[in-house]
Amino acid sequence: MARRVRILRRALGYGPTQQGLFAAHMGWTQPETSTYENGYRPIPAKQILVLHKRVHGLDPLWITEGRMDYMPPPLRMALEAAEKAMDAEEASERLSGERENVGRSERL
Repeated sequence: MARRVRILRRALGYGPTQQGLFAAHMGWTQPETSTYENGYRPIPAKQILVLHKRVHGLDPLWITEGRMDYMPPPLRMALEAAEKAMDAEEASERLSGERENVGRSERL
């Protein structure tokens, strides 16, 4: 669920540094949003309903189970694109970290 909240934020146009703006849009605090996005706390059903009400076409089952069965195509495509972009960023970060580790071990 945590990753899907991050994907949703990105699909709605809030970048990696705009968690606070997304939180305000949802009526949440930034620290509360951070706990959901990082998986420190599960998203309460009440907050899933907030997402459902504020994001046109969002199926709560996508947040809880990853199912996109009843989502409108534009939202589905935006979520899929945001997920692919996040996957690419995470892969790049991992590769960068691996390069740093290799460089350190070669100097030792």
